[in-house]
Amino acid sequence: MTLTFWDNRLVRVMGTLITSSILLVAAIIMMFYSNVTMAFTAIGSVLIGFVLVAFIMSFSQPLFNANKKIWLTLMGTLKKSTQVKQL
Repeated sequence: MTLTFWDNRLVRVMGTLITSSILLVAAIIMMFYSNVTMAFTAIGSVLIGFVLVAFIMSFSQPLFNANKKIWLTLMGTLKKSTQVKQL
C-alpha cells in the first residue's frame, strides 16, 4: 500500500506536532526546575499577550473588513471601466 500525498503530509504534520509538544513540556519542566517564580511569570506574560492580541484583533477586524469592501468595489469599478467593448 502506497501513501498518497495527503497521507504522507499527515504523517509529517503529526511528527512535528508530537515533537513540538514534547519540547514545550520539557521547556516548562526545565523552567520550573530552574526558577518557579520566573516560570510562572513567563507563562503569565504569554497568557496576557494572547489576551491583548485577541482584544486588539476584536477592534481591528471590522476595519479590515470595511477596507476590503472598499477595495473590492473599487476594483470592480476599474474592471468595468477598462473593459474594451467588442463589436
